[in-house]
Amino acid sequence: MGYNFPGPPALGVVLMTVYSALLAYVLGCVVLEIGNVLPADFLHELNNGFGAYYTMFWYKQDDVAFSLSAGALYGLPLLLLVVLLILRDPL
Repeated sequence: MGYNFPGPPALGVVLMTVYSALLAYVLGCVVLEIGNVLPADFLHELNNGFGAYYTMFWYKQDDVAFSLSAGALYGLPLLLLVVLLILRDPL
C-alpha cells in the first residue's frame, strides 16, 4: 500500500517512490562530498525522526497526499534541496 498510506494505494506508492529517489540523491551527494557513509546514515535517521514528528503532529488520516512522512508537504523541502544540489554541482 505504498508504505502504509491509507486510501488509494497507487498515490501512496508514487509519493513514496518519488520521496525515496529524492532522499537517495541527497544522501548520495553527502557520501560523495564527504567520502564516508556515516554522515549519510545520520541524515537518514534524522529524516526518520522528522518523519515521526511530522506524523505525530500533522497526520491527516483521510488525506493520502498529506499522510505520513513521505507526503507532499514533507517532500517539498527535500525537492527544493535536490534542485539546489543539482544547480550547484550536478552528479
